[in-house]
Amino acid sequence: MSKEIHKVESAKRKDGGVVHVFSVALPLILVASSHSIKLFCDRTMLSHYSNVHMEASFSAGITYFTMLVFFVAMINYCNVFVSQYFGAGDNDNIGRSVWQGIIAAIIAWLILGSGFWWAESFFSLIGRDAELQQAQISYVRILFATSGFSLIMAALNSFWAGRGQTWMVLVIEIVSVVLNITFNYIFIFGKFGFPELGIVGAACGTALSVAIGTVFAAIMFFNKSNRIKYQTWPSKIFDPELFKRLLKFGAPSGVRAMLDVGAFNIFIIILSYYSAMVAQSSTITFAINALVFIPLFGLGNSISILVGQAIGQENISQAKRVVTSGRFILFFYLMIAFFVLTVFEQIPLALFNIVDAELYDMTSLFMSFIAVALIFNGIAILHSSAISGAGDTKFPMQLTIYLSWGAFVLPIMLIYYNDIGVGWAWFVFVAHIVPKAAILVARYRGGKWQSMNVI
Repeated sequence: MSKEIHKVESAKRKDGGVVHVFSVALPLILVASSHSIKLFCDRTMLSHYSNVHMEASFSAGITYFTMLVFFVAMINYCNVFVSQYFGAGDNDNIGRSVWQGIIAAIIAWLILGSGFWWAESFFSLIGRDAELQQAQISYVRILFATSGFSLIMAALNSFWAGRGQTWMVLVIEIVSVVLNITFNYIFIFGKFGFPELGIVGAACGTALSVAIGTVFAAIMFFNKSNRIKYQTWPSKIFDPELFKRLLKFGAPSGVRAMLDVGAFNIFIIILSYYSAMVAQSSTITFAINALVFIPLFGLGNSISILVGQAIGQENISQAKRVVTSGRFILFFYLMIAFFVLTVFEQIPLALFNIVDAELYDMTSLFMSFIAVALIFNGIAILHSSAISGAGDTKFPMQLTIYLSWGAFVLPIMLIYYNDIGVGWAWFVFVAHIVPKAAILVARYRGGKWQSMNVI
């Protein structure tokens, strides 16, 4: 099939309407949700094992993720390469694009794996409690040592996600989630003859489940039909030019994600310095927030992929329709999430072992801030994903530098060091997201993304 015929056939099959976008987005939303479900189950299990281990898993986990997320976001940009090549009907470069992500993942594994040795020194500097420090170190060393499995999985998943076959990504993730929950239950509490490992068991269970999921994805990626049709085992695995383009467009996405998560991590650390109750309340709040916030990245990924396919087809009107459909899905989701976090907050809070009335009230208040922030975060993610799907990745990175650090980190540090109440820190957390959303909407409407592509 020629590239021209492919574009015509693709346009007939895919119209960018709500049903089409939702069919692609739902598996990715569920995949993103599965990550938060895994974290939520880990922390819920650990809350029944030890509050110290629960807090350590959150603080150490976010520190690890701050360092991991640069590479994950960069490698995830393989989705856009695959989607644009698929939209253009260039199957030969699809497998080769995924391989550039795999190579980047292996390099990143060597870098992140060094955390096994320096984690102890790092947490000794920022920790406030010996028991908490030891739990953090034990947990994060295992995550660093096995980080490559998550990165290789991200590269492999782009093969299916970039072509819109997101249900396959969901199947792979379901295998990993089921194994993760099972292994963590066994290893944390010492079931079926295994020793009781607590937070170490949570790390081991997570690592083992991701490793098995990665092997499963690799087997599917290298099957005969994919090798023939999409060149998943090309004669030339490393393509210097393609690899440089992945770095050119993917690295800004990685920097933006790292800065966003880094700013968030600083916020968590500052909240923990207010008091033990504020730290525990924040841990519970953000564990619940992950359930409703992380799925937005699934929707964002689907928008990037579908915009990328439309760009590959040179069909700007379809790209715009994808974004319009995405807005409809987003606002429907946000309406439900807002009510769960505010009106029916007792439902998610019931999953935690909260016996102190003051802790319960504080957590409920913090969840109200989260509910408002979720609305503007959703708008920002949707429009950032749309322009990134065309190749506009530097602007969102620059915006993050100015707002996440200039209008968020600096003010909350001043609030803490001037002994101002924790409520103001939460206010700044919400307030800095509002202009980010507005600016990204303006950037999308400005239309510069319409003249970009990455292939």
